[in-house]
Amino acid sequence: MIYGLLHLFVSDPHTDKVDAENLIKEIASSLRKVSKDRFIIVSFAHCNTQYEKLLLPVFDNYIEITNNIDDCKILQIEEYSTE
Repeated sequence: MIYGLLHLFVSDPHTDKVDAENLIKEIASSLRKVSKDRFIIVSFAHCNTQYEKLLLPVFDNYIEITNNIDDCKILQIEEYSTE
């Protein structure tokens, strides 16, 4: 399990976006290789959707968990398949 994978890129105001994107692409490539024979769980809450878009295609499936708009105590869960 990898928690807060993209947190470093979003939390540092001095992060160069081009460098961050290139590094995320490298991370995505490594995750794809590792996931061929292992089950991987990655968490990246409160992240820049630009960075998420670089990473999500690596995974065959993903689950998005968000708060319900009407009642923040209720979680909404959506499952997606990228295949």
